[in-house]
Amino acid sequence: MTAAQTTYSTKHPETGERVTFTKGGRPARWVTWGDFGQGEGFQHIGFSAQEDYAKAVRAPRSTNPHAARYEATEATAVEKAPAEDAEQAPAPAAAPRKVRLQYVGWVPAVEARELVVGDQVMYNGGSVCQISAIEEASARFLYVYEVCTEKGTESRRKVRKDSPAARVPEEHRRPLGHESAPARHYRAQVCAPHGDDAWVTVSHGATVDEAGHGLTRTGRARSYFSSLLLDAHGLGYRADNVDGRAESVQAMTEGQTLTAEDGHRFRILAPEQPPSGTETGTVDEAAQHRTGCLPESANAPQVKAAKRVLAEAGQPLAAFDAGQRCASEGVDLDPRTDTGEVVLGFVAEHWRTGPPPAERERIVRDCAALFRKAGWAVEEFWDDGRLARLILTPPPTARERMTAALDAYGVPAHHDEDAGNSWLVIPPIGRHFPGAGTPHLVAYVYAPAEDRAFVDDPMEGEAGTWLIRCHVGTAEPVVFRSDPCAAPEDATAEAAAAVAAIRAAWTIG
Repeated sequence: MTAAQTTYSTKHPETGERVTFTKGGRPARWVTWGDFGQGEGFQHIGFSAQEDYAKAVRAPRSTNPHAARYEATEATAVEKAPAEDAEQAPAPAAAPRKVRLQYVGWVPAVEARELVVGDQVMYNGGSVCQISAIEEASARFLYVYEVCTEKGTESRRKVRKDSPAARVPEEHRRPLGHESAPARHYRAQVCAPHGDDAWVTVSHGATVDEAGHGLTRTGRARSYFSSLLLDAHGLGYRADNVDGRAESVQAMTEGQTLTAEDGHRFRILAPEQPPSGTETGTVDEAAQHRTGCLPESANAPQVKAAKRVLAEAGQPLAAFDAGQRCASEGVDLDPRTDTGEVVLGFVAEHWRTGPPPAERERIVRDCAALFRKAGWAVEEFWDDGRLARLILTPPPTARERMTAALDAYGVPAHHDEDAGNSWLVIPPIGRHFPGAGTPHLVAYVYAPAEDRAFVDDPMEGEAGTWLIRCHVGTAEPVVFRSDPCAAPEDATAEAAAAVAAIRAAWTIG
C-alpha cells in the first residue's frame, strides 16, 4: 500500500517566493534550508518536526554539517492524500521549478530526466552546453554528454534524474562556435565524440597562428586551440614530447585530421579562397593579413578592446595586407595613442567597390549603438550628410578603476600578468613589489563564463566579480568577493575598501 503523502507550502527565506514540497511519514512543522557558500543562496535540505524555531534551525546540522548558515520556514499543509486513495487523488499543482545560477540569478528549470539530446543547459556564469548523448547510469542517475557552445569540446556529467537543470528556451538557444568566418581565414575546428560529425569552428584568423589562438564566438576569451586545448586531449605538450604542439599544428596545417584517445577530432581548414596576391592557400609572413586595423595598430589596448565588442556582435572587420592595402571590406579601427581613443570607419578595397553609402552608414550606426551599450563614449562624425566615422573612448579598465580607488587610501598596486590573465599585487607594507615568499594580496576580476582573471579590460559587459586573495606560503584563500550584481564602480569601491582594511589590520598585526 502506498504511504500517505502530504504537500507543504512555505516561503523561500531569501526571495519570499511561495514554494511547495511533498513528503510522507511524520508530519512536518518546518522546512529547513542551508547555504553552502557557493553563491547559490539557501537550498532546501529537509524538514523538521520540532516545535521551537530555534531547535528547527539547529536540527539539520547533524545531517548537513557543511552549510555556512541555516534557516527554517514554517510549513503549512495544503493537501494530504490518504494511502488508500493515493492512486485516485489528483496530483497537486506543482509550482514552476527554478534554480539559482551564480552571476545569472533564478531561472526556470526542469528535472534532468526531462532532458533530451539537442537540449541546451545553462550553468553558473551563463555558460551554455548542448546535450549530445544521454545514457542510463543507474536507477537514479544519468550520464549526460555535453558539448560546450564556445569551444566545441565534450564532457560527461553524472546527474541525479530529479536534479534541476536550467534548460535554455528554444528562442534563446546559442549556436555552436562561430556560425561563419571570412573566406580568407583559417578555421580551427573540433568535432566531439558524440557530435554526429558536426565540426565546430572555435576560432578563426588570417593566419594559422591567429586561428589557433583567436577569439571564441562571444569575443570575450581566446580559444587556445593550438596550445591548452591540444594539451588537454593529449595532442600537445607532453613530458615525452615537448614539441607536441608544434607538430600537431603543422600536421593540421598540411590537411591532416588529428584524433585524440577520448574520441575528439581536431583540424585546421585552409582559407576557402587564397589571400590577395597569392596563388595558393598559404601565405608567407611578409604578406600576412591583419583584420580590423593596420598591422602596427594591432597591439593598441583600445583596438583590442574594440575588437572584442565587434566580434561579439559579428560585425565584419576589414583585412589589410603587409603593404597596408585593404584586402577585404569591413570595419577599420585607427587608434589615437595620445588620447586613448579609437576612430571607427568602414573601408573597402576600392572606393568604387563595396556596399553603397547607405549600407556603409547603417553599419557605422549599428556599431555606434553597439559601443554605447557596452559603456563606451561615442562621438559621431558626419560627412556630406551621412554618418561616416565614430570617435570611441573605452570605459576605464578594471586596473584603472582599482588603482584610482586604492590611491584614495594610499595603497599601492603593482600590475602583473601571465598566459592571458592579469592581476594587481598589493604589498602588505610599503610601496614596493613584494619579494619572493613575502605574503601579499592579489586582486583581479574573475569572469566565470570565460574562466579567466583580468584587470586590463573594462568590467562593462563582463559577468565578473572582484576577488581578493591572500597569498601566504602555498595557501591563497579568497578573503573578499564583491557582489556580482553591483555596478563596476560600486564593486570596485567595495573591493578597494576591503583591501585597505585588510592591509591596515595586517600592518597593525
